[in-house]
Amino acid sequence: MTEPAGKERSPPQVFVVDAPAPAPAPAPVLVPFRPVFQRFSAVHLLLSVALLGVCIEAGLIWNLYSRPTLSSVSHKDNNESSDFQKMGYSKGGNDLFDGSTHESNEIIPDKTRKAETKPAAFLQSASPLSTSEGVLRWRPDGFPVFIRGLEHHNNSLICLQDGVYFLFSKLSYRVSHGSLKHSVMMRADRYSNKPLELMQSYRFLSVSSSQSGRDSSYLAGVFQLDKGDHVFVQVSNSSLVHYEPNENFFGAFMV
Repeated sequence: MTEPAGKERSPPQVFVVDAPAPAPAPAPVLVPFRPVFQRFSAVHLLLSVALLGVCIEAGLIWNLYSRPTLSSVSHKDNNESSDFQKMGYSKGGNDLFDGSTHESNEIIPDKTRKAETKPAAFLQSASPLSTSEGVLRWRPDGFPVFIRGLEHHNNSLICLQDGVYFLFSKLSYRVSHGSLKHSVMMRADRYSNKPLELMQSYRFLSVSSSQSGRDSSYLAGVFQLDKGDHVFVQVSNSSLVHYEPNENFFGAFMV
């Protein structure tokens, strides 16, 4: 096709195809920094604590057994007496005893027994069982009878020093028709030596099919007694009392 004259020819259009732009590179992932001690698990922590405890215990055991014993210390200087070898006292006094026979690291306790210095007595019934006034009689000797710090005279216990005393008495008797009165009595100069009743047990007796025909009476109490006071036991009907020393007893001790 012929273009008309006098008209300029337009240059051909050129199409440029651009290559696709490359995708942007992904941004780097930032890993937060963690200290080394945070990376340990709970198991590692427990193992560390256990190991530390074992080390401490081993150190304490070594320290304990590395101490010199009392015997090794005493042999270093034979001329110097060790205080630990003289920690005991002789019975009933303040004299120190020689600790050379007790060479050990064991502390020897004080052997002074204060209870042995307090008045006490335990009596059992004697034969004949009582006097005409119903005062029970007691034997002052034989096992397990004993008297310490008290005096036994005329069927009574006599106080030799003022104090608070625990008194006790037990009787075994036959159950029969009638009554039985069991009393612990006291006689003192400040009361014109008139018998005073400290304790008493009064029983009406009757035999039934449910009873074996034997019973017992027990009295006990705490009393303030003075030096010279007499304490004794009295019954209203001594013929009902069984004559068996281990079933009938009377005693006192200072508290």
